[in-house]
Amino acid sequence: MRRFSNRVFTFGVFWLLGCGALRAGVIYSTFDNPPGTAFTRVDFYVAQGASVPGGYSGLASPFTSGGEFDVTQIDAVLGGAANPVYTKTVDVGIYTDAGGLPGALIGSMYQATPPQNFINADVVAISGITGVPLHSGQTYWLVILPDSTSTNVNWVYGAGSGVQARTTDGSTWFHPTASVNSTYFDVVGTEVPEPGTFTLLGLGSTVVALLRRRAAIR
Repeated sequence: MRRFSNRVFTFGVFWLLGCGALRAGVIYSTFDNPPGTAFTRVDFYVAQGASVPGGYSGLASPFTSGGEFDVTQIDAVLGGAANPVYTKTVDVGIYTDAGGLPGALIGSMYQATPPQNFINADVVAISGITGVPLHSGQTYWLVILPDSTSTNVNWVYGAGSGVQARTTDGSTWFHPTASVNSTYFDVVGTEVPEPGTFTLLGLGSTVVALLRRRAAIR
């Protein structure tokens, strides 16, 4: 009987560990190239100054969260302009959705500096992100804006069709009139347990403790 109880106890411990394990990984991705391959520069401007018509261009792409997550990293395929007079730093953030366009900023803006590469672009990782929660089934926007009056950076897109939003002043958003392709990016995060998970953990702990106590008495 004691051997049986010990088995039950061991099973309970592993069950608790399974319930408490949180998923961490890619929440959303538009990448269709194998890791390590070069991304040919077919891109949209994220720029400010004389290098872009109208003087300003910011971009945003939508995505939907498949669960409750805290964002930890954003990856985007970016390339800096070859001309050394331009800066290569952009501001990256996640925004809420407001009627199919970017709404309010969640958390903080983070800076990314892509390499200066005229032919190909590279995956630029923005890590160490905190305070950006995502909720299951909700749509969000990955927004990339120029951070200076001489920014000239390119956000590369792939073959797949997609939805985009653009801004020419950093605050007012609109959809391009022409069809667009999906920009390359992914969002990485850690799963946040739902309240029911904590209830199961508490119940499991109680059951395991009672079984252990009963086995010790016998």
